[in-house]
Amino acid sequence: MIIINHAKNNPGMLDSQSLELEQLSAELDAVKKQLQEMARLLKFGVDRQYYFNAFSNPELLKLQNEENDGILLCGNYGNPNTGDEWMLDTMIQYLHKYTNKKITLMLEPNRIFDPSIYLKYDVNYIHYPQTIYDYDIIAEKFDVLIFGGGAIIEDEIYWEAYDYGINICRTVVDLPLRFIAKNKKVFCIGLSTSKKLSNPEYIQKLQTVVCGAIHFSVRDQYSLNVLEQVGISTDRIQVINDIVYANEALPSIMQNIKPEKHSEPVHIGIVYIVAEETKESFYSLVANIKKEMQKQKKDYIISLIPFYDDWHIDLNFYKLFAKDEENIEVLPYITDITEMIKIFLQQDFMVCARYHAILLTLSLNIPCIGLYYDTHQHYFNKISYLLEQFQYCLDDCIPMSQIKKMENSIFDKVICVKDKKITQRLLDETRETLDDLFARYL
Repeated sequence: MIIINHAKNNPGMLDSQSLELEQLSAELDAVKKQLQEMARLLKFGVDRQYYFNAFSNPELLKLQNEENDGILLCGNYGNPNTGDEWMLDTMIQYLHKYTNKKITLMLEPNRIFDPSIYLKYDVNYIHYPQTIYDYDIIAEKFDVLIFGGGAIIEDEIYWEAYDYGINICRTVVDLPLRFIAKNKKVFCIGLSTSKKLSNPEYIQKLQTVVCGAIHFSVRDQYSLNVLEQVGISTDRIQVINDIVYANEALPSIMQNIKPEKHSEPVHIGIVYIVAEETKESFYSLVANIKKEMQKQKKDYIISLIPFYDDWHIDLNFYKLFAKDEENIEVLPYITDITEMIKIFLQQDFMVCARYHAILLTLSLNIPCIGLYYDTHQHYFNKISYLLEQFQYCLDDCIPMSQIKKMENSIFDKVICVKDKKITQRLLDETRETLDDLFARYL
């Protein structure tokens, strides 16, 4: 009231305050415009860096000055994930068998992964494109493009950009289009999809790739159903077994090494999927195993087997967990399939969450407790089909989200393949498929 009365007695004061407010408002508008301009320039700079710097992948500069009429082999390689490395190993075996063309790998840009391990294959390597214009350089330099296995058909991250480059799920549609436009050979071998697809642009591009590829196959019927449901013509799409079945290590090992039978201690191998959302379930899983062993009054050894080594996630988590635990050992991360088979064959039981770990365990006729990563969009298709191949179903697995709630022993869910003919048929079929494919087109 005092202020109001004072202002009434001093009309000039209101005029002064009004002027100050106008000036302040103008200054705020100017700052706002400056911020908007800065945001625009920043966005332009990011877009320019991402979309217009054609040579942002330095490895492509080398390609510009080299003659290269060979094969570019792509996948989720160099991640590093043991299952993907097994698929890579299988593809390299067949390419060396059927062609003398130079092979170049396209790898994940993992900053702590040493790609020199691939020198044993006598191959070159580059990393994922960093811009869409990198695709044109790549398509110009290679005669053949091959995507060799993996769950890489996914549209949810189609437009997702990374500081290191363009993701594999986008590359699997955009890169083949460049090769097809230049009348070059494209092979998409044994891929799988996420549980659903919904992006119209992605679906249209994928349809073009399917029609233009020399060969396009998926590794499960469920992925084929997903493609069919979104309107993609599936007449030219083949359903094949996972390409790992064709790895030359599998038949030789299984013929010459019999699973060891232990009295005590009971050997239990665990291949888990380590993530923030799964750690608590892991603790419950191990507690369940301990409880069952104590109930049966048996000595035991639990072997934690890393299957994923990006930033040593699996290994670091296992070591931290096991440092104060008895009867638990942590094995080193390895990708050699022959060595991994030997490790698996030392176990009386395997508890597996990773797809290829389940595949190998069932192939070796080792009793298995399958864990289903039910919150992950890629697992339903491939796990469902894999289990059906061995005459089981998804209900025979334990959903990882339900492990903490389990009251009964996980050993109630042990599955074991009794009929070795199933495994032999899968091996024979897959080798025949790849032999026919590469012999015919390479």
